[in-house]
Amino acid sequence: MRKAARQDFARTEPTATAAVVVSGRLHRLRPKRGRFPMRHTWMWLVCLAMASPVVAVTPPTKSQLMEERLAAAMREKEASRCVLQSIACGQTIRGSLDILDCPLANGEVADFFQFQGRAGDVVTGTLSSLAFTPFLDLLDPTPNSAAFNSGPGSTQVQFRLDSSGVWAWGVTNADGFLALGPYTLEFQCGGTSSCPPGNLCLDAGRFQVAATWMNQFDGTSGTAHAIASTDSTGFFYFTDPTNYELVVKILNIDGVIKVFYTELTNLKFIITVTDTRDGTAKTYENTPGDCGAIDENAFTAAATARRAAAGRGLCAPGSNTLCLLNRRFAINVDWMNQFNDTSGLGSPRSLSDQSGLFSFTDPTDVELVMKAVDFGDRTAFFWGALSDFAYDISVVDTLGGTTKTYHNAPGSYCGGLDNNAFPP
Repeated sequence: MRKAARQDFARTEPTATAAVVVSGRLHRLRPKRGRFPMRHTWMWLVCLAMASPVVAVTPPTKSQLMEERLAAAMREKEASRCVLQSIACGQTIRGSLDILDCPLANGEVADFFQFQGRAGDVVTGTLSSLAFTPFLDLLDPTPNSAAFNSGPGSTQVQFRLDSSGVWAWGVTNADGFLALGPYTLEFQCGGTSSCPPGNLCLDAGRFQVAATWMNQFDGTSGTAHAIASTDSTGFFYFTDPTNYELVVKILNIDGVIKVFYTELTNLKFIITVTDTRDGTAKTYENTPGDCGAIDENAFTAAATARRAAAGRGLCAPGSNTLCLLNRRFAINVDWMNQFNDTSGLGSPRSLSDQSGLFSFTDPTDVELVMKAVDFGDRTAFFWGALSDFAYDISVVDTLGGTTKTYHNAPGSYCGGLDNNAFPP
């Protein structure tokens, strides 16, 4: 890692000896006694200072600080000060930044979570916190920052791994000062994605968004690079990953797909949005005043057509929502401890496309396991219990629009089977 330039300044002594830095070298002025009064020394100091070039010191970026800290922890095995934790696909971590976490060079702290990654896999990390502005960094096995994102409340990073090995998520505050408090880190991963490298894939992967750019001032051009944010919104940069140039959002509003885009650049560009359902594509370019635009009737979004063509539901995985059967079913759990009157929402972990589990307060303590199975003529729902707390399991069919709720009375210890829960 390139280190920031450093200067050393000598303090002027109270005698007739002084020091200045000229062109990066230290020069001492020692006038002879009685022949070179102190006032002449100060005149020389002023003249030399005015002639000396100013060396700009560039502070390291947040990602550089994270790279440096993780590399040191891996190299020095600093288990007592910087613990490298593990995370698995489908796992949700409920953690907290505190003063004893891994120290960064700027006085902040960070947490790191490692996982075994395979080239070609697409991983998605979602960091949420109300205590600080989340900054999420994905670091490759080197470790170098592969992708990062930040934003108030919640931020997301999605990336296709370009090498196999031990990767890591880095969690810290985005605001440049020490901030502590609780956070939630959700980690999802899977096989090779159908989303082409460099593209945004929005609306559950239905729309692929690409962009190209051309600098009309120097004749350079290229393909823009995508930075995923949410299922509806993403960003593009041209050459510098810290310099966002375009923002694109796609929304389904009353059966009509609308495309929004805004410009943070006056360079020429072309945004191409492709509907993978039927191959239809639309392009968008600079607008007068470089404001961006809204396409009010970009594509149609009939729910029946989408179900038949895409076969994918509308469930959005979250800190309290489990999605099963290609996101068709959204499952939530409300629990109540009858022994101390505490209550809350269950925390899910995906096990496969048709199975998952919930914990209540401790993510390592499994309380409920469930699955949805499509038998062709019906869809059955199963759940197994490892708890005698009171709870309600809510299962929403996001394509059919129906909801079913399964209640467990306090003290009861039994799972269940709804053999005809939903149509196929």
